[in-house]
Amino acid sequence: MDDEDVYVEPVSLPLTRPPMKWGVRYEVFALNGILAVIGFIATSSFMLGLGVFGVVHLVSAYLCQRDPYMFHIFERRVSKRGAVAN
Repeated sequence: MDDEDVYVEPVSLPLTRPPMKWGVRYEVFALNGILAVIGFIATSSFMLGLGVFGVVHLVSAYLCQRDPYMFHIFERRVSKRGAVAN
């Protein structure tokens, strides 16, 4: 078989991305929901909770659009960080 006859199968882009919900990773989506519920409970204002969810989701979606593994890399970096010396 010659090198010119090599058959290359294209890989589908969604198969290389992490699972996402509304453009962000599931972990970020759940954390965003928790922050929105905390904002709602703290202020008793549904609109504030919805606003917090919207703003955090837009920022998260932008970051995930640039690099789908952005939050995974951040999570790994924080977990590998040592304790802070006093």
